[in-house]
Amino acid sequence: MSDVQTGLRRQGVLMALCAAFCTSTAGVAVRLMEQANALDILLLRSFSFFAFLAIFISLTRRTGLVGSVRSFNINSFIAATALTVSQFCFIYALLETTISNVVLTMAGVPAITAVLSIIILGRPVEPRTLAMIGLCFLGIGIMVSGGLRQGSTLGFALSLIASISFSFMLTFVKKQGDTDTLATFLLSAFMTFIACLVMQFSFNGTFLDIVLCIYLGIVTMGIQHILVNGAIQRIETTLVGLLTRSQAIMAPLWAVLLLGESIATMTLVGGGLIAIALTTEAVAATKAKRGGPRF
Repeated sequence: MSDVQTGLRRQGVLMALCAAFCTSTAGVAVRLMEQANALDILLLRSFSFFAFLAIFISLTRRTGLVGSVRSFNINSFIAATALTVSQFCFIYALLETTISNVVLTMAGVPAITAVLSIIILGRPVEPRTLAMIGLCFLGIGIMVSGGLRQGSTLGFALSLIASISFSFMLTFVKKQGDTDTLATFLLSAFMTFIACLVMQFSFNGTFLDIVLCIYLGIVTMGIQHILVNGAIQRIETTLVGLLTRSQAIMAPLWAVLLLGESIATMTLVGGGLIAIALTTEAVAATKAKRGGPRF
């Protein structure tokens, strides 16, 4: 493999990890809300997400915003719908259970994505990646057994639905072909915004809530999805799903440092195993063969 291809794969790995960092801060931002409820958060977050992406696409695409939107196909709509469902479930889950419970449950995304990649994309996953996913789940099992504290059944259920939906999004984004992936994310933001308007037309929050919602829309959604888009063009979908699950390590750390949540010894042990799995896969990924990207 050429130095250029190796460099592109390293970029993809770094993008996926940076995307995970952005996402890992979402739980803390939601918990710091003073008055805003789930629909308030989703409403303003999706609006800021939509505005940010629309500007980014307009400035970076030669065909402009309209040209990107015209490239939609059925796979784009499926991916956008799946992402919309995932985001609704993710926010509601954060309000029902602990941050750690949510991100640990969503750490199942790589395994789900691997199965969907085989069924829908017809792309068998490398044995190395499957082994790393298995090690991740071992770490997750240890972390859950030591949990920060017991969360609600509803919170776990919502987290699981969010995981499955996000995996569908990753898979159909890959299947949509030449369609602009960021335009698909833009469609999801629009769908979320309209759904929130239908259910709740007004926003009930403080100035801090507004700032946090805009942060959620621009950083944890906008920048994060731009990074995911770049990663998907450089490395395998399954690998993107695996690396972005590193938020399972980051998010509990922010919860401890910023919110004062306690963390068990078993959680630290499990997190260490996940770190080993992600690091090993990331290093190995830079040595695998891959073509060029479209950012």
